[in-house]
Amino acid sequence: NKPGKLTDEESAVIKAHPLRSYQMLRERQAVGPDILRGIVEHHEKHNGQGYPRGLAGEQISLFGRILALADIYDAITSRRVYKESISPSKSLKIMYGMKDQTFAAGMLVAFVKFLGVYPVGSLVRLSDGACGVVCESNPYRAHEPVVKVAFDADLRAAPIRKVDLSKV
Repeated sequence: NKPGKLTDEESAVIKAHPLRSYQMLRERQAVGPDILRGIVEHHEKHNGQGYPRGLAGEQISLFGRILALADIYDAITSRRVYKESISPSKSLKIMYGMKDQTFAAGMLVAFVKFLGVYPVGSLVRLSDGACGVVCESNPYRAHEPVVKVAFDADLRAAPIRKVDLSKV
C-alpha cells in the first residue's frame, strides 16, 4: 500500500511473497500440490523475466499461468493507493500489450473467452447512445454480451430492457 517507490529492501520483501505463501500453505496442508506450485509461480513470466525462479513458457505450470493472468487482471482493475482502478475492457487492452512477454497469447485468449471482453458488471454505452450494465458474457462472441439497458443516450432513466448484442 505504499504510495511511493519501493526501496530495494521493500522490493525484496514483495518478491518473497510467493515462496512465503507456498511455505505457509504447505505447512497447513491447505491445498494440493498443483495449487501450491501455481501459488509459487504466479509471478513468473512467459519470457523468463519473472520471479522467484525466472521460469519461462511451459516451465511454468498451468496453475501458475492461470493465477498469473488472474493476478494481473486483479492488479490492473483494482484501486490502489498509488493508482486508480482501470475498467475491465481497458484492462484487457493493457493485457493484450503484455502477451508473449508476461504470458502466452493463447492463455490470454482463453482468459478473455472465459471472462468476456466486457465482464459482467461493466458499464457500457451502446451504438444508439443508451447505457447499461453487462449482465451476461457471451463465450462464443466475447465482444457481444447481454446488456441490461437502464439509461437513454442523455443518461435519463429508461425502462429496463435486456439486449443480447449477438442478436442485434
